[in-house]
Amino acid sequence: MADEVQIQIRKLKDSDYSVRRKAARALGKLKDARAVEPLIRALQDSDNDVRYGAAYGLGELKDARAVEPFIGALQDSDNHVRYGAAFALFNLKDARTVDPFILALQDSDDRVRQLAAFALYRLKDARAVEPLIRALQDRDKEVRQRAASALGTLNDPRAFSPLVRALRDRDKEVRSNARDALNLLSVTDEIVAVAKGAPATPATRAFQACPYCGEQLNLPKTPRFCPYCKEALTA
Repeated sequence: MADEVQIQIRKLKDSDYSVRRKAARALGKLKDARAVEPLIRALQDSDNDVRYGAAYGLGELKDARAVEPFIGALQDSDNHVRYGAAFALFNLKDARTVDPFILALQDSDDRVRQLAAFALYRLKDARAVEPLIRALQDRDKEVRQRAASALGTLNDPRAFSPLVRALRDRDKEVRSNARDALNLLSVTDEIVAVAKGAPATPATRAFQACPYCGEQLNLPKTPRFCPYCKEALTA
């Protein structure tokens, strides 16, 4: 009986790109470790569809040997290949992917950025704080939603003001995720007390803007938080 895995591996070298693409996907479904190295080589195929098929097939195998090749594929010229690589890396949950996913937050493809933000949510690495803060301004609402959730899991004070500003996002889900994230962040007792209306201290009396989000309040003698910060801090 013919060895189906070997048959499909040989087809990866066929002159017809459609045969190579189908073989790459078939090898993923067969879930045989012998296909890992041939599929890694197929990530360098001259045809976009074959490279995407190889990314799909390798993703099905979930083999750690593919992490570095997938990281390289995140720079592929074809957005479908980059998405396939990002999806596979997302499922592998490998610590080596933190920096590549941070870079992927700048990808031109919305789907890649969405996966990057979601992956950083799961990886929980402090290196992602500033990039995720910037992602709160992404044009794609799903990227903003996932960035807000990810910042909540990191519990870093740098995220407080950006998350407060996200409470005014035009998307309801972004606002909801930002509120949930703020509830996970640690804030000082003094800040909470002032937000609840405690008397001003000399250090806070001169505030002309919200101490956290920078909202201009034009109240030079009375320290106040803007309504968004107060709501977040006193919830």
